[in-house]
Amino acid sequence: MNNHPQIANIPAICAAHGVKHAIISPGSRNALLSIGFSREKSIQTLVIPDERSAAFIGLGMAQSTKTPVVIVCTSGSALLNYYPAIAEAYFSHIPLIVISADRPDEWVGQRDGQTINQKDVLRNHVKKSYHLPVNTEHQDAAYFFNRMVNEAIIHATSSVFGPVHINIPIREPFYSSINNSTSTPIKVIKKVKPTANFTWTPDLIDAWKSCTNKLLIAGQADAGHYSTLNSWIVNFPEEVIVLDEPMSNLGCERSMNHHDLFLNQLSEDGLSSYSPDLLITVGRGMISKGLKRLLRRFPPTFHWHFSDTAEIEDTYQSITHLFPLVGINLLEQLGKSENDSSFIKIWKEANKKTRKELYHHFEEEQWDEISASHYIFNQLDSSMDLHVSNSMPVRYACFIGAEKADAVYCNRGTSGIDGCTSTMIGHAIGNSKKQVLLTGDQSFFYDINALWHNHLPSNFGIVIINNNGGGIFRMIDGPSEITELDRMFVAGTGRNAKGIAAEFNLSYIPIQQLNQLKDVEFNSIKWPFIIEIFINGEENTKEFKKLKHKIKQALSQ
Repeated sequence: MNNHPQIANIPAICAAHGVKHAIISPGSRNALLSIGFSREKSIQTLVIPDERSAAFIGLGMAQSTKTPVVIVCTSGSALLNYYPAIAEAYFSHIPLIVISADRPDEWVGQRDGQTINQKDVLRNHVKKSYHLPVNTEHQDAAYFFNRMVNEAIIHATSSVFGPVHINIPIREPFYSSINNSTSTPIKVIKKVKPTANFTWTPDLIDAWKSCTNKLLIAGQADAGHYSTLNSWIVNFPEEVIVLDEPMSNLGCERSMNHHDLFLNQLSEDGLSSYSPDLLITVGRGMISKGLKRLLRRFPPTFHWHFSDTAEIEDTYQSITHLFPLVGINLLEQLGKSENDSSFIKIWKEANKKTRKELYHHFEEEQWDEISASHYIFNQLDSSMDLHVSNSMPVRYACFIGAEKADAVYCNRGTSGIDGCTSTMIGHAIGNSKKQVLLTGDQSFFYDINALWHNHLPSNFGIVIINNNGGGIFRMIDGPSEITELDRMFVAGTGRNAKGIAAEFNLSYIPIQQLNQLKDVEFNSIKWPFIIEIFINGEENTKEFKKLKHKIKQALSQ
């Protein structure tokens, strides 16, 4: 007996575990799965032809709904097209359940069509891989098939969330089994959440009291994740310097939100004054290279990291204690301690001086990317989520801050420019809230297929900064000094998004100067939209270097 009856059970098992969404990319080998999910009434099934875009849309939906999303593809290279989004989900802790149809093992390597080595092909970027049996006639094999499906779904949402891969070899014929295959009774294995018990030991209390320079870094997290931590920060205002980035979604007025600008302008000697003796970290990664430079060059005496994973993710190469995540909510039990007022002052003064120079730059109304980004961020309100693509848009968000948005997202688990638009579209499909993406022209054109399907929502807007290529390469050391800069790195195409907006029935507003941008208000234009801001990349680089020089001068005074 083939495994078709067990395959027929998969949608019901997913539904029993609370899965609400599945995304199918059409194919023959996965026909049983496609039809099965489409007939499961409790699961919304979308059809996205492009597997790369489909995976990023699934990632966005899972991130938005905070529930696992199933993505299903046929055999062969279709699965490999999922890989960028799967890698992003792995490092961003997003629960994607990847189900791939496969040829039976005996046909792998035999020059049969659409056949690759699919078993464990994603192993380095999923929490776990499952290769299921092609024959389930024996009851042990049927049970194994059922148990592995349960385990995979549980694993995706256990402890730290993440993607899992279920690879299913399927024998022909497929289509004759769709209406004739009878499912067998399913067994659902429920996940039980463990209770946590955490207490502070005397040595940790002593470390807390003895350290006078305390620094807390709240890494990337979903909106609402830091509610308890935020309350502690408010109640203990002088205990720690707090650093975050827009994707941290901390929502704390006390955080130093310009540190990524000023730390990079300090000399080695000046940088040492900002080093803590106690570092507290929670959440995912931070973008700031200046922060990594500080903490790797001048490591703290103690580094307390709070996480629900047993893996040591030591970004700053300084972890001394690994705590369960619940411990971060019990910091108030440590009480107040003596702190070095000069340490607190130097951080506050640097942040204040940087903010002053930054907003003086905005008052001068320069037509550059950071000023345009500032205006866009000011158009947001609590009814909107902000998405920023990789490369410079996410850095502008870190330089300026984006406090007006309800939540801020970016694929910073590991992704580059691929999939930024698809992820935002996934959010818009999974959430009725308005979604705004700030992106670059290269990121946008790379991911055009995010718009190419029958499920395009109306609650999104895309703002493109078009500097004709990869503008970041003009701004970083190395590529900017190379003769082949424009041809090999910036790689501009001279394209604009007007035709794309027309093709997908989106409002289109081109912007050539600041006065035009001032006339644009998100709440008065028709959604969905594309706003395309045209800025000369070389002039933008000159203005940004001037801004950094002014900040460096201000810090030295």
